[in-house]
Amino acid sequence: EKLKAMPPVTQLYLSVDAADPDTLAEIDRPYVGKTDAWRRLNESLSILSTRQERTAIRITVIKKLNCRREDIPGYVKLIRLGHPCFIELKAFSFVGGTRHRHGFFSLANVPWPDQCVEYARWLEAALEGDYSVVSVHHESKAVLMVRRDLFVGGKWVSWIDFDKFFSLYGSPDFDALSYSIPIPDDRLITPDEEAPPRSKIQEDDEL
Repeated sequence: EKLKAMPPVTQLYLSVDAADPDTLAEIDRPYVGKTDAWRRLNESLSILSTRQERTAIRITVIKKLNCRREDIPGYVKLIRLGHPCFIELKAFSFVGGTRHRHGFFSLANVPWPDQCVEYARWLEAALEGDYSVVSVHHESKAVLMVRRDLFVGGKWVSWIDFDKFFSLYGSPDFDALSYSIPIPDDRLITPDEEAPPRSKIQEDDEL
């Protein structure tokens, strides 16, 4: 209901914490229950696909819980439903309230930077050219994937022109592309650049 009613924003994103209802309930502990939480997530993604502004899906990569190879088809379905401009994969961090979920989250659930890239590559292949891995920030363990129609004039238009956003706001010409500008070359950090070396904290290196 909030998504339907809210005015356009510069970029609207939804968190997608799992690719199936059981894992979603296990990770998020929704107060509305497993079935209703999954229904609401899917309905929210359907609404996201109708929005005019830039949209994104955020996937928190939680090692051994929600980013296994078998989860890929489920994520593909959810991504196609929401049709976001961007997909951000960000590594889970064992901080804050997660430290108090005893016996559920631990340091073993924190992925390495190269594992986030690896998972993004699996997702990229499954999406069959609709999205590309464009930029990586190894220090924050974040990967940016961009929808192919935001590749314009040989550039990925993943940055925001805020002046244009406000000048076009409410006009018939307003859409995601109308206020998007190319990412500067010095901020385009490719996935092939060397990731920081791993430490000895975790022994199991499998996603």
